[in-house]
Amino acid sequence: MSGDTDTRVTQVVDERARLLTRVSPGPPPDPVDTTGEARRHALLRLRVPAGVKLAVRHLEDQAAHAAAESGAGHPEIGRAVS
Repeated sequence: MSGDTDTRVTQVVDERARLLTRVSPGPPPDPVDTTGEARRHALLRLRVPAGVKLAVRHLEDQAAHAAAESGAGHPEIGRAVS
């Protein structure tokens, strides 16, 4: 992928992660629990890209198998993912 495409994909994933981890509106947390809430939110934000990474690996494997079944060899597949 080009640098421009990499940047755009990163932006899209970040936007989706933010939407998926948006905290529902409600009363503000107790000042005492602010650290716990921040930690929970940060861990939730980490979980989203980790899930995306697993999904991308799965899609990459599927595409590599399809390329191999279409006659692509290891060097061609390697170049495609580099």
